[in-house]
Amino acid sequence: GGREHIARMNRRPAQGAADEAGANAAEKKNEELVGALHSKLTTLKSVTININAEVHEQNKALDTMQSGMGATDTLLGSTMNRVGQMWSVGSNSSVMTMATGMVIAFFVCFYLARWLLRE
Repeated sequence: GGREHIARMNRRPAQGAADEAGANAAEKKNEELVGALHSKLTTLKSVTININAEVHEQNKALDTMQSGMGATDTLLGSTMNRVGQMWSVGSNSSVMTMATGMVIAFFVCFYLARWLLRE
């Protein structure tokens, strides 16, 4: 009995040192993982900030386009009202002259736009 007790006492410090070395290794590994996680979180934060800035920029562009389209819609609506008034009041020859002029103007604008965009 006494020798076994002494043998167990002699093994405990060696086992305690191994446990402590294992704990230190685990703690070191945890610190490395925390550092890697922090790096990834910093990158994620940067990406989300950039996405937020891009979304705000795109929203501004859409608002600008929407206001431009609203102005175009208003202009087109007033033009159509004038054409309707002219149609109801004018003679057939003036309406035909105006319609022909509009068709010619459309084709001129169309081909001019194609020519400018080709360059």
